Amino acid sequence: MCTCTCLLLAFLLACLSFDGAMALGLSSIALQSRPGGHAVFVDAVGRERIFHGTNAVVKGPPYYPDIESFSPDISMASPDFEWMQKLGLNLLRLGVMWPGYEPVRGQYNETYLDEIEKIVDLAASYGVHTLLDMHQDGLSEHFCGEGIPSWAVKRAQGGVLSQPFPAPFDHFDNATDYYTEPRLGGAPLIPTGKACATHNLGPGWHEPDQESSQAYQALWDNWEGVGDAWAAMWARVAKRFGSRPDVLGLELINEPFNGDLYHDPLIMVPPPNPHNADKINIQPAYDRVAASVRVADPNVIIFFGGVTADDLGPGFTAAPGGEQYANRSVLAYHFYKPPQVSAAVQVGEFSKAALRLGTGAMMTETSDGDGLMDIREAADGADGGLQSWAGWEWKSFCRADHDPEKSQLGSWGACKTGYGPVWQDQAPDVVFQSDNARTYATAVAGDIVKMSFDASYGDFELQYDIKEGIDAQEATEIFAWPQRYPGGAKIEAKATTGTVRVEYEVGNSTVRVFPGEGLTPRARVTVSIKAADGPAPAPPGSPCEYVIPFNFSATTDAQTQMPDGDTIVLTVAPRNDTSGNATSGNSTVQIVLENDADTWWKAVTQHRHNKFVREIASTQDSRKVASGVIQMEDLANGDQFVLSKAKFAGAHTNVYCIKHARDMNPGMVYTFTWKVCS
Repeated sequence: MCTCTCLLLAFLLACLSFDGAMALGLSSIALQSRPGGHAVFVDAVGRERIFHGTNAVVKGPPYYPDIESFSPDISMASPDFEWMQKLGLNLLRLGVMWPGYEPVRGQYNETYLDEIEKIVDLAASYGVHTLLDMHQDGLSEHFCGEGIPSWAVKRAQGGVLSQPFPAPFDHFDNATDYYTEPRLGGAPLIPTGKACATHNLGPGWHEPDQESSQAYQALWDNWEGVGDAWAAMWARVAKRFGSRPDVLGLELINEPFNGDLYHDPLIMVPPPNPHNADKINIQPAYDRVAASVRVADPNVIIFFGGVTADDLGPGFTAAPGGEQYANRSVLAYHFYKPPQVSAAVQVGEFSKAALRLGTGAMMTETSDGDGLMDIREAADGADGGLQSWAGWEWKSFCRADHDPEKSQLGSWGACKTGYGPVWQDQAPDVVFQSDNARTYATAVAGDIVKMSFDASYGDFELQYDIKEGIDAQEATEIFAWPQRYPGGAKIEAKATTGTVRVEYEVGNSTVRVFPGEGLTPRARVTVSIKAADGPAPAPPGSPCEYVIPFNFSATTDAQTQMPDGDTIVLTVAPRNDTSGNATSGNSTVQIVLENDADTWWKAVTQHRHNKFVREIASTQDSRKVASGVIQMEDLANGDQFVLSKAKFAGAHTNVYCIKHARDMNPGMVYTFTWKVCS
């Protein structure tokens, strides 16, 4: 029984939950064209917004993360969002799974959307926007994947070109390779976990198999109204979530496949092929879905992606619904290496495509595939293109405590078709933390011209042009991970005309830049952030204990009383060839290591993405001098170089990262002399 007071309290709590976004200043997001025509995210006061995010996709029942209690594998609870806040992640790409919402055709499970809404509410209370993503990989459990309900899957029709999955690569035994899965709507007969694991299912997530490729084609062609059902599902989601300021948008489907390549092989040839799958199959399907969504909410931002082979950009000729909806549409794309070769190229091609279509663009998924989401190259590329990104994936969101001989599913979710790591020690991996907690501008009171970040040293630069129409009290906001700047950040801000004012406290994660006196529209503001001068503890995940700022422009630089009790002197001199003449313009720098302190092992080592690459030079026992070379290409790529020594009973330890190693010049010799060793 509940009294009137109780009911009033419940109502107020519900309002507070829904308005959590506004309580933290979360703004609705729209698209607006910056000079040059690119459409970008802007908030309600006109500031340009950049999102750095992560993914949370549960690929089996109950199809949503656990919000009630924290766990290292399946939760998206308060401690998860606290970690997102700490790392500067302000976007969650959340799987909204069609089988979870409509397990039986025409029967919608509103309780499922209630659970999704709880996550959206909680995310907003921590300042995190949500992008709702209808995820699929391999389309269905019928094809050892996930994505659309069993009732929406067109099955093989028979004949040479329409054989059951996994033809033409293999075949299943009807008696032993299938089981009935009661947790899926209609309790369908699907392949066992063992059958999925032990048979040749073909490339990718098995999309090129005859039956699965033709099931994709059926969805694009609206076979038996399944395309209409897809549209109706999204319309209901849009009606419930689309107008919320904390929902960034709706991503219609993840990584769509081309379609029936056996009856129309030309759809496998990417653009500029005029018969590409984006144009022929997927764009008409998107138009069908968008038409329903726009009735439910005409202003919601629709995210749409092409097939994964669109390395040179997609083949779409217009945004979903037509050109008139381009200003409410974002071209979504992914970067994985392999198969993609360069993040800069991928970002560039999709930026050009978005400009052609008049839409925004965003990298909604990326990872290096090792489970730790080492996303440096992708994030650097996104910075260069002034774009937002979301990494794959926050954690595993599955528990594989099932009978692998039988079920495809776990007790929560399904561990298949790509999933993230299980956390150790109740926290994200330290490399994950360092790679994700990048310095970046979250909100800019102007048009962004340039943004760059060097993860090896913490150096950041932002350039933007002041634009008219933004309140003079609105600040540009920059996230700066305190662990990356343990001694505080050194911040410089200037404008081509007038002044700007910086607000920052050591230990705080936000840098604010306010307009000052005389600042006029189109004035260019430049903000640079560096770690404070002097030795400092290395950020989590670094390949060393401390970061040391050597002065490479001086002839001699003595670093005395270093944090581990050492003294190291750097001397710089021109490099000479065998005839004694100074050389310049070559592609390497020479490193000399001298040990005047003792006979214990000392070394200069090279690391890439915090992982050991090689030893450049080392001394030990009677060998007091050693030399080696560093490639200029490795310096330019941001590799880390470390002064290492033997300590703690002779254990080899990476102690001092050489800050700004990229400032070393070709044709020079840099001699590091270890004078005192603690």
